[in-house]
Amino acid sequence: MPFGGANPLPQVLTIPVSDNSAIRFSASAITGKGGNWLSISPSGGGCCNAPLPVRVSVSASSLAAGYYTGEISIIEYANPGRSMNVPVTLAVLASSKAFFDNLPGQTSFSFKPSSTNPPSQTVVVGNGGAGTLSWSVSASTASSPKWLKVLPTTGTNAGTYTVSVTNSALPGKGLIAGTYIGQQVLKATTGSVTIPVAVTVGDPVFVQLPTVTFNTTVGVNPAPQVISIASTSAVIRFTPIAASGKGGNWLSISPSGGGCCNTPTNVTVSANASALALGTYIGEINVIQYSNPAQSMTIPVVLNVASAADETSPATANGEAP
Repeated sequence: MPFGGANPLPQVLTIPVSDNSAIRFSASAITGKGGNWLSISPSGGGCCNAPLPVRVSVSASSLAAGYYTGEISIIEYANPGRSMNVPVTLAVLASSKAFFDNLPGQTSFSFKPSSTNPPSQTVVVGNGGAGTLSWSVSASTASSPKWLKVLPTTGTNAGTYTVSVTNSALPGKGLIAGTYIGQQVLKATTGSVTIPVAVTVGDPVFVQLPTVTFNTTVGVNPAPQVISIASTSAVIRFTPIAASGKGGNWLSISPSGGGCCNTPTNVTVSANASALALGTYIGEINVIQYSNPAQSMTIPVVLNVASAADETSPATANGEAP
């Protein structure tokens, strides 16, 4: 993140168990230098049962330039001797350096048991500072063989790459219900950024939605878009959360709030671009099941602000994975 600038988008860290059983655990965020810049939700003693999406947020706009470390502690509630620590690194960089602009906080895939690969997704990469950002990206998975692929694997400054899942390499070859995790790691000379990946196979699961894209001109708000949060079968109660970093709180959704909604629900997505300068802005909508164990879906949002409009945003945008 830039010194004195916007916080990075929240990341969604999914905590499953290797055999997809439920384990009750306590979760906490720990930092040293810089104070309490790291937080997670949910948190607390015995708060959670795996599998569970934990939303990881950074509040660091007052920190000096430099590198900061923290960790997320996961401790089994019934057996404190079994634990896991997830390291966290935060780089606060001067705008004179090239660094990754806001990247999405999760790439998610959800589908009914199937041997057919789900549609690939696109990640937008931007340079948040000055100079040239030469970057690379790689994929890894918690299980073998590797079922996650990214292409292309290198780029310069602004660009995109695709993320795809190979069902035949998943545990159970995509035919057995479960939660499977991986990550994308983007590297540059000024540091690296991880983007968690969660694949949820089952029924019911959320019907995966594609990126929501707004195109507008300086000083003009684009038309709101309506997306449908749906399930593959039975009703899922969920919490939708809108998040944006660079540009302030320009992204909003309605309805919103803890456990507000049940599938299927139409959600109106709005972008307030009236005070934004030329550029591309990245946000996200985190859709998190209200129950515990729970599943999640992240819908990327891209806002393009130009000096002249080539086209206007459509009134609706819906999509689904098989």
